Amino acid sequence: MDISGKFSITLVGGIMLGQLINQLVFENNHSNIVNKHKYPYGNTLDVLNKDADFFIGNLETTITTESKTWPKSLNVRFFPRHIQALTLLTPQFSNILPLTPSFVSTNLSHVSNSSPLFVSLANDRILDYGYAGYRETIKTLNDNQINYAGVGDFKEQAMDPCIVNINAHDGTTLQIACFSAADHPQEWSSCYKNSGKCHIPIPNIRSPKEHAGLYFISPVSSQNLLEFQNQVQKYRKYVDLIVVSLRFSQNSSWKPRYTLVNFARRLIDAGVDVIHGHSSLHIQGIEIYKGKPIFYGCGDFVNDYLVNPEFRNDLGFIYTLHLSVTPAKHIKFTKIDLHPKKIDLLQVNLLEKKEEESDYEWLIDKMKSLCNDFGTKCVENHEGGLVINI
Repeated sequence: MDISGKFSITLVGGIMLGQLINQLVFENNHSNIVNKHKYPYGNTLDVLNKDADFFIGNLETTITTESKTWPKSLNVRFFPRHIQALTLLTPQFSNILPLTPSFVSTNLSHVSNSSPLFVSLANDRILDYGYAGYRETIKTLNDNQINYAGVGDFKEQAMDPCIVNINAHDGTTLQIACFSAADHPQEWSSCYKNSGKCHIPIPNIRSPKEHAGLYFISPVSSQNLLEFQNQVQKYRKYVDLIVVSLRFSQNSSWKPRYTLVNFARRLIDAGVDVIHGHSSLHIQGIEIYKGKPIFYGCGDFVNDYLVNPEFRNDLGFIYTLHLSVTPAKHIKFTKIDLHPKKIDLLQVNLLEKKEEESDYEWLIDKMKSLCNDFGTKCVENHEGGLVINI
């Protein structure tokens, strides 16, 4: 008799609610949009909330009213008064339990918030509005019980995972550690608390005493890999599942560099269960390495970017990862459902098999090919979309 519980995780790439979505949807008092905060998600919320016990995405924006920007070409934000647009992604049929007593003595930096929603913050947006914008983003997430990792006032904090103890819709419980790190931009890396002067100061932007920033890693650095592996092993004995959310790929490339592939595999070897890669605006392949999934590039979930005709960054997937969990907390990944979707007019919608056939067929064929390069077989569903049986 199978007494295993069931658990599912929804994963998406960049959640980019700033720029035109903030200006033309959230802040537009002259539009006839009925629910502005739901608008960017079109008809995808049913898939996102239907069976998911936990949600993981990359927050590709700051949440701030700060006006002073970091000196760069593009700065992205949406205002804290529109935070409901993010909380709408919260799974509806699971809840958070208190952490087990073993965590009392760990001095964890990122307190578990009471929501089965996690966003990665180690990316090239978190300091778009400087350190004031970063701190307002953190405060807004905490005030709204949204979990995050990958940043901190010191490197010790940025390196720490967020730990959540989830009670799934069928009563299955899992304690999950979520790490977040990025291989760019290096100038935003956090510094150790006792490292003295941290960065070259930038007038009116960064003090030489400022240590806050993201968890920076270099995939070609053996020291960075060892440091990350040690962090993973530090928490492995406390949790049932470890997820690492990585901004570690490149845009305009169908295949990740070998250094990135090797880095991801070495993290799996060290005890990581899921790699959530999300730098590329477009999709990249999925590898099943030693029975564990590596999502090399989830592509953006929603954004306002122009469409690249070669890489079709308007087309992608919502990913649902399914697990079976025994009472002894032995975990087996069973399958990944890939739900096709398309971004248009500042909104993401499911891409149906019968509609816009050329887009659908292009996306399905491309993902099959990208996964096949890693020896991963994708099978098309009767009703549309793909499934990877693990």
